[in-house]
Amino acid sequence: MDRPKLIKVIGCVFVLLTIASLFMVFADNDLSSEKVLSEDNETLRRAFVGYLEDEKLVHLEVLSTLEGKPPKLTGKLGVNLHQDDVDDVPSPNVSFQPQTTVFTWDSLGIRLQISRQSDTDRCHVIRWTSTHARPLEDCFLIGAASWYGGPEHLNQRWPIEKLQLKELAYVPSQPNNVGKTEPFWFNSDGISIYVNASTPLFVDVRNHRSDGLCLIADDRRPYLPRAEKLLQYTLCNFDNPRQAYDYSVDNFFDRPAALPDRRVVEFPVWATKGHYSWSNKKVNQTTVLQFAKDIMIHGFNYSQMEISDNGASCYGTTVFNTSLFPDMKMLTTQLKGMGFRTTMRTHPFVDEECMEYGPLKDKGYFVVNERNEVGMHWWREERWHDWENKKGLIDFTKHSAQQWFVTKHRKVLDDYGIDGFKIDNTFNTVGNGWLSKEARLNCPVEKQPHCYIQSYVETLAELGPIPETRVSFRTQRHAMFVRMLDKEPIWEKYGIRNLITSVFVHNLHGYPFVIPDVVGGSKWGGYGVTKESFIRWLQAICFMPVIQFTTAPWDFDEQTVEISKELTALHYRYSGVILELMQRSVDTGAPLNTPIWWVDPENDVAHKIDDEYMLGEDILVAPVLEVGATARDIYLPQGYWREENHRHRVFEGRQWIKNYPAGLKILPYFTRVHEYALSSEQKWKIHRRDKIQLITV
Repeated sequence: MDRPKLIKVIGCVFVLLTIASLFMVFADNDLSSEKVLSEDNETLRRAFVGYLEDEKLVHLEVLSTLEGKPPKLTGKLGVNLHQDDVDDVPSPNVSFQPQTTVFTWDSLGIRLQISRQSDTDRCHVIRWTSTHARPLEDCFLIGAASWYGGPEHLNQRWPIEKLQLKELAYVPSQPNNVGKTEPFWFNSDGISIYVNASTPLFVDVRNHRSDGLCLIADDRRPYLPRAEKLLQYTLCNFDNPRQAYDYSVDNFFDRPAALPDRRVVEFPVWATKGHYSWSNKKVNQTTVLQFAKDIMIHGFNYSQMEISDNGASCYGTTVFNTSLFPDMKMLTTQLKGMGFRTTMRTHPFVDEECMEYGPLKDKGYFVVNERNEVGMHWWREERWHDWENKKGLIDFTKHSAQQWFVTKHRKVLDDYGIDGFKIDNTFNTVGNGWLSKEARLNCPVEKQPHCYIQSYVETLAELGPIPETRVSFRTQRHAMFVRMLDKEPIWEKYGIRNLITSVFVHNLHGYPFVIPDVVGGSKWGGYGVTKESFIRWLQAICFMPVIQFTTAPWDFDEQTVEISKELTALHYRYSGVILELMQRSVDTGAPLNTPIWWVDPENDVAHKIDDEYMLGEDILVAPVLEVGATARDIYLPQGYWREENHRHRVFEGRQWIKNYPAGLKILPYFTRVHEYALSSEQKWKIHRRDKIQLITV
C-alpha cells in the first residue's frame, strides 16, 4: 500500500471547528480510517465529516466511546461524484449552520446536508439532493460488526454480511426473490440506518465494495423519472443493537393497531392445496369434506380450512366452479358444524377469461403501463400453463377499484358463509417485474411503486382479521398476519434453515405477526418432503405465532402423527404467552421472536447465532436444522436457563452446551429461571466448576 495521505477535515458535524482542528489519516483503497488527534469525550458520539480532494468524496466517521477502539462506522459519501469520464469535479462549497453542515457542488446541481436529529444527539439526517444524471451513492464499511435488517430474501442469510446483493432495487420482486422491503439496517455496535421512503433506493452489499453496504438513489426502473433525485437517511449511534431497534420502533415504524385473529394463533390452519393439488386427486366438495373428517379422526385441532385455487371458476373471480363445488354454502355449513371456519384463496388480478375482465377494464380498475395498456404475462413455464393467459392487475391506488374489490369479497362472505380470504400470488404479481417496471399508478411519482403495496395492504385490512400479506412497505400498523416467502422442502438455503432467519427479519422490521411457510415447505410436485424434514420443520416453528399444514402428518406414518399432535399441543399450551406478547407488540412495538442477543445485546457470540430464537424474553428455542442430526450445540445468553426436555436441569448462561441430545422426538427449548428463584446453594452448585454444572429445580 502507498504511503497514507494526510488530509485536513474541513468540518465536524455539530461540533464544527470551534473545538479543535481535526486531522485524519486515510488508508488508500478502503473505507478504514485512524484518528490522529483526540477530541473531548463529548464529541465522541457524533459524526465527523471531511472532503477528500484526491478521491472527490466526503468521508464520514462515527467514533467509539471506548478508548483505543476503532471507529464504530466509517463511510464514503458521494462515491459517484467522481467518475472515470469526469476528471474536473470541483471541490464543494461548505457552510456551517447551527447543528448542520452543508456541502454544495453548484455546477453539478448537487447538495449534501448533514443535520443533527432534533430530538436526540444520537442521530443525524444525511440528505443528498441532485438534478444531475448520475446516481447518488453512499457506502459504509461492514467491518467486524454483525449487521441486521435489509430485505426479506429467499436465501435469508444472517447476519446480512453473509449475503451479497448487486444493486438490488428495493421493492418486492419475484425475479429477485425479495418479499418485504423495509429500508432499515442496524448492527451489533448499535449503529442504525433508516432510509427515507421517498428515496428511489437500490442496495448493494459486498459487491461494489467487498466489505461494503452501499445505498444508491437512482430514478431508473422500477422507479419513475423525477426532477430531483433524493438520497436521505437517518444515521444513529447507540450502545448496542437493542437500543438501536427500540429507538427505531418509536420513531420510524408504526406499531400494529390491534391483534389479528386469535384462533389462528391457537390452532393450526389446514390447507387443501398440498394434500390434494399435487396428487392425482382433485380438490372438490367431497375431498374437502373428507379432509376435514380425516383431521378430526386423527385427533388434531384446527382453526380453519383453506380451500385452494380450484374453488374458483377462473383466477381472479369469486364465482365458484360448480363442477367441483356444486353447493359451496352447504359445504361451509357442514364444516361449521364440525368446528371449522372456511377460507378461500383469491387474487389481486383477474384473468382475461373471467367474465369480469372486460367490464373492469372499461372502468379503469386495472393497472396500466406507460402506453396505457392493460395486461401482464408471467410464470411462462410448462408446469405453469394455467398462468399463461393475460391478466389485469387491480389498481389498488384507485379508491373506486379498492371499493369494488372489498364489496365483491364481502358479498362472498355473506352469500356462501366463507369466513375469510387468503389473497395469494401478490408476491408474484406485485413483484413480478411488470408492475415494478411499467406501471403508472394513482399516487405521486416519489411514492411509486411502494404506494401500490401500501394501498393493497390497506384494502386487505378492510376484510377483517384473517387476511395475510406476503408484501409490505411501512405497513406495520395494520392488524394483519404477514406470511414468509415460500420455502423449499430442503435443509439448506431456501429451506428449513431459513425459517428462523426469516422470522428475525420480519420481527426486527416491526412485523411480529408472522406466518411461517407450511410445515415441510411448499412442495412442488410432491418433491422433497420427508418424515424427518416434516417433523423438524414443525419443531422449528412451534414457538412462532402460526402453524399451517398442507401436507398431512398421516401422509407419513403413525409416529409422525403422534409427534405432530404433541407439538401442536405444545404450541397451544404456549399460545396464551404468544398472544400476550402479541399484545405487547401492539402496546410497545416490542418484537415477538428475536435473535438471542435480544436478551444479551452486547454479547459478541450471541450476535452471530442464526439457528436459535427467543419467544419474548423468557423462552429460548434451539431446533435441530441439520439432516440426520440427533444432537446439537446450544449457546445460552446471560442468565439462568432451565431445559424443558429432559430433567429440568438449570444451566448458567453465556456458555455453550455441547452435543445436547435431540432425537427426532425432541425440540430443545429452555425457560428463564430468575436469579431470585434460586437458593444460594443452587447458585453455588452452578458456579462451583468451570464447566456447566447441572441441577434440578
